Amino acid sequence: SKPYIKDFWTWRIFFCSPCWQAAWRNSSIKPAAWPFSCKKIQTCIHGKKSAQLGISAIVSLTDLALANNTVAIIINGEIAKQICYTFHVDPRRSAALLSTFSTIFQGLIPYGAQMLIVMSFAQGSASPLDVLPYTWFLYLLGISAIVSIFIPFSDGFIQKDPWDFEKGMPVSKINKEWIVAGRYYRTKM
Repeated sequence: SKPYIKDFWTWRIFFCSPCWQAAWRNSSIKPAAWPFSCKKIQTCIHGKKSAQLGISAIVSLTDLALANNTVAIIINGEIAKQICYTFHVDPRRSAALLSTFSTIFQGLIPYGAQMLIVMSFAQGSASPLDVLPYTWFLYLLGISAIVSIFIPFSDGFIQKDPWDFEKGMPVSKINKEWIVAGRYYRTKM
């Protein structure tokens, strides 16, 4: 076996050990670094663009720690929602950022499922570092996601149907739904 396999498994054991994952799942046990990281990122948020970058950073760090993008999205969903409502970032935009950045880091980490499958196909003839230059799609996805934060070329849909933060839904649905005695009713379209 090659020497990089030892380093690769060391990282895998460190980040994805059952103890580390149990600390994330169990609400009574919190990893010491996570609240500090979240608070540190949240103190850097001052507007819409920095809020979007903060949401992206939080889900990226969680995905690096857990190696599971779905769980990273679920864990950070509530934090992202709070950031959205505080800085008036459209929740649909936040959901797209959560999904995009967790996918990017899931594909890049050497202990993620995607890289493990590629390494099993290579049968020890390549390391995860040898594969990284060929993950150009993830790099392009990351660049376009960051550019879309600063140059909102994808906000056309959101501008056509803005989010009403008081009602918690798009403006187009407010006119078509109403509540009577705790039940939702819709008008016919």
